[in-house]
Amino acid sequence: MKKQVIQKKCFNKKPGFTLVEVAIAMGMVAVMISSFMVVFGPALQGIDKSLSAKEADRLTNALELELSVLRNGETDNDPDTIDKFATSFEKAFLWIKRSNQDDKNPVLIYQIRGDPGDVRPCGRLRPYYSATRQYDPDDLPLPGRDCVVQTVVRRLNATFQPIAMEQDLYEGNLLGKVYYVRLTQMYYDTDGNMIDTTS
Repeated sequence: MKKQVIQKKCFNKKPGFTLVEVAIAMGMVAVMISSFMVVFGPALQGIDKSLSAKEADRLTNALELELSVLRNGETDNDPDTIDKFATSFEKAFLWIKRSNQDDKNPVLIYQIRGDPGDVRPCGRLRPYYSATRQYDPDDLPLPGRDCVVQTVVRRLNATFQPIAMEQDLYEGNLLGKVYYVRLTQMYYDTDGNMIDTTS
């Protein structure tokens, strides 16, 4: 007697994933994303903090440099100075004093695109954009080749500053924020504690 072999035919020949397999894959992806965020979240915060510290260092260095340099023809409208600053110390002393006396003489720090081919008599670069060279957001200059990014420190309402500041802040020149700074002179007392001279 012969045995009959019956073969079952499979009608679903299309390859694919079942609903259970898709759910398992989604769960694995969710676990991987969660673990990535746990590991790299603090690292991203650390990067943000280091960038903020680097920005603060850049601003501090620019301010220290400005206070230690007496620029060509630098004048002031303060009654304590006669036409021009005598020394860079006199300039720094007056900047610190005036920035704390009232809100009319704050120190402003900002970054601009400077034209490397055009230097002002004071030693700073003239801004890249002006009435003759218009800002085009679709055709930006390449820093290092067409323009130089420079940090500028200026006192608001100083005699020679408003025109230069207006030129610096012409459309397209400003990069980032404008920082408003009030300076304070500190000194160490006999116990080694820092004392604020304005108090």
